Formats: sequence, C-alpha cells, structure tokens
Amino acid sequence: MLAELGGKTVLLGVLDLSTSDVESAGVVADRIRRALPYVPAERLVVAPDCGMKYLTRNVAFAKLVAMVQGAELVREELQSRVWGESVKRSADGLLIGVRRGEKLEEP
Repeated sequence: MLAELGGKTVLLGVLDLSTSDVESAGVVADRIRRALPYVPAERLVVAPDCGMKYLTRNVAFAKLVAMVQGAELVREELQSRVWGESVKRSADGLLIGVRRGEKLEEP
C-alpha cells in the first residue's frame, strides 16, 4: 500500500498503542526500515500509530523515547550509506562524518 502513495509524505505509525508494552528502539527501527523500500526517507515521518490518551504518562513517554531512539538508529544507518564511512556522534550530539577530507556536522 505504501508504494501506491506516489510523491506524498507519509506518516508512519511505529508504536503499538493498544498495549502498554514499550517497544525497544530496535523494534521501532525495524518498522521504519520495512517502509524505506516503498517511501524515500525524506518523505517519511515517524509517528505514533494513533493518540496516546489511554496510556499512562510514563508508558507514553517511554514509547516516545523508543520512537526517537529507533529513528536515530535508522538515521545513522542512512547517513553512513551516504557518506560511505562510519558516522559518529560528537559529545554535543551532532552527527560527524568524513568524506574526501570534509567534516559533516548535522543537527
């Protein structure tokens, strides 16, 4: 179904909000990776699957943390492919990579 959306931006629900079980960052990253063959990363927006009002505040926050960490994992993988070398995170959280002697810093 994702392949049929053409050039649209897609909100991808990566959290199961029907349960209080908190996904790991790896599970979230796997869900994101499964969409990438169908939707380019620049058109993919990672989001919860729906509203979080039935979850406790602690569970909702933990799920959002897992969502952010999973997205970071995939983002680092994609940056590594683009730059062709390993990308490292600086002390202040910036992604740093080197290509042809250039230094990359991204927020």
